[in-house]
Amino acid sequence: MARRQKGLTILGREMLREMNDIGVALDVSHLSDDGIRDALEFSTRPIFASHSNARALMNVPRALPDDLIREIALQGGVIGVNFYGPHLAPKKQVAIEDIVAHILHIVSIGGVDCCCFGSDFDGMSVYPRDLKNSSDYPALCDALLRAGFNEEQVSRIAYWNLHRYLSQFV
Repeated sequence: MARRQKGLTILGREMLREMNDIGVALDVSHLSDDGIRDALEFSTRPIFASHSNARALMNVPRALPDDLIREIALQGGVIGVNFYGPHLAPKKQVAIEDIVAHILHIVSIGGVDCCCFGSDFDGMSVYPRDLKNSSDYPALCDALLRAGFNEEQVSRIAYWNLHRYLSQFV
């Protein structure tokens, strides 16, 4: 089912203001594109998409178009790449390489500081064949190194970008 393309309601904008005032991070992974655009316009703090992917690679509602990736990055937000198979690639069995493709695309649009692991392990029923839980993160990190990232960049994607983002709310 496609999401309705509506922005934030008046109540939604009031809630966003209150969240900003009390220091609550705004996760936009389940908002429509227009809702995300409104959040970017009206939030006084950076937003994040905790488990979203690149729509340029897989056209599903949870995935972000390039303009939203760029704007989230410009405003200091982060995008956590979702590992759910049907959101990664149009094939029966996905793998770490499909996750790496989304990371590469998001980084190419927004820079290495805007991307992190978003997994969605607690909400998934279909897992990549070679990534079943967080104990497989070393294999994902190795794949990022093979894709051309250096160790410092992998460390940022795997941990520090999300840590930096969340630290402003504690």
